[in-house]
Amino acid sequence: MSFLTYNRNVHETLDLPQIAGAYGGSMIESTWWPHHYTALVQGVQAGHIEAGFIAAVHLAQEFSPQFRRLFRPRHGQTGASQPAPPRYNASIQ
Repeated sequence: MSFLTYNRNVHETLDLPQIAGAYGGSMIESTWWPHHYTALVQGVQAGHIEAGFIAAVHLAQEFSPQFRRLFRPRHGQTGASQPAPPRYNASIQ
């Protein structure tokens, strides 16, 4: 789900079908709940949760290369808990 999309004239516009689908689907899904729950309130809350999860996924996809570089050991450094890999000696067969 994205909040912006391109229209026919290649201008950014609000992606209303995606947003309506997220919130409307959540409202329809919550209609079978007990009567003291309101489909509108529960649907909006579930729509917010869905939008939050999707935003978190998009952020993780965007910044995952930087996270990998940040947590990757630098060249020549091995972790203290990891022994150095054994070297292959071609003369021993």
